[in-house]
Amino acid sequence: MQLELFCIEKPKIDLSEHTKECKCCNEVKPLDSFRKQFGYAKGRYHVCRKCFNEQQNLRRHLKKNVPLPPKNCECCGKESKLGLDHCHETKQFRGWLCTNCNVGMGKLQDSVEGIKKALAYLERYNKKGRI
Repeated sequence: MQLELFCIEKPKIDLSEHTKECKCCNEVKPLDSFRKQFGYAKGRYHVCRKCFNEQQNLRRHLKKNVPLPPKNCECCGKESKLGLDHCHETKQFRGWLCTNCNVGMGKLQDSVEGIKKALAYLERYNKKGRI
C-alpha cells in the first residue's frame, strides 16, 4: 500500500493525435515523419518521408528506362494526359495510361482476376438489358 504513494503515473498521451499511419508501409509513425500538406488528415501527407523518398527514387529510375509516351492511352485508346504505369511488386514499367484507366485498374488491385470479375458483372447486367 505504501508503494502506491511512490508510483507516479505518467500522463497518458493520446497517440492518435501525435501519430499517423503511412498508407504505403502501414506503419504508425510520429507526425513529424510526414511532410506537411494542407488538405490531408492532420495536415500531413498520407505517405511517410521514407516511403515518399523511395517512391521518388523509383519514379526517377523508371523515367530513365522507359520509352517516350504515345499520344493515346495504351488501355482505352483515348488521347489524354498519360501517366507511367508500373507493377508494384516487380517495379517494372508496364505502359502509359490515362488517369481513369490507371486508377480503375488500381481499384481492382491491378489483377486480371479483379478485372474479369468486373467484366462478368457488367456482362450479367448487359444481358438483362439494364445497360
